[in-house]
Amino acid sequence: MSKLKYLITVAATTAILAVSATTFGSEHTKYDKDDHESGAGYHGGAEKRIKRLAVRLNLTEEQQKQLATNMQVGRKAGQKRYANIEVIRVRLQQAVNDDADNIDELAGQLADLSAEGEVARAYRLKAISEFLTPEQQVEFVKLKDNKRKHRKLNENL
Repeated sequence: MSKLKYLITVAATTAILAVSATTFGSEHTKYDKDDHESGAGYHGGAEKRIKRLAVRLNLTEEQQKQLATNMQVGRKAGQKRYANIEVIRVRLQQAVNDDADNIDELAGQLADLSAEGEVARAYRLKAISEFLTPEQQVEFVKLKDNKRKHRKLNENL
């Protein structure tokens, strides 16, 4: 009988915490009606990210334009790379199913595209840092570190 009470208590607590988390979540998890209608969705899209960074880093208009350009170029290149990755993933799955000999070749292509994306990201971050003032660079590093910590925390859940 005590095990049943324990299970009911755990289930009820979990349900209460789930409702509380969605109701009283942080301001970063909420988005307004405009985000939903514009299709920007949960994260708010590039324009919202630029506005948030502009506020956090105290960016000038020129810096905001440079950031927008950087993000747009990165997004287009990333979309092309992702499309190629998806094609190779499908081909790789077919090769696995067909017991083909080109699995290693396709896996290598997939790894190359993934590495290419990491390198491109590093160059984009470097380009952003170049148009920031020293004070903004310090804050930018803090923001990246916080994001990295949150990502690792979420991966461990």
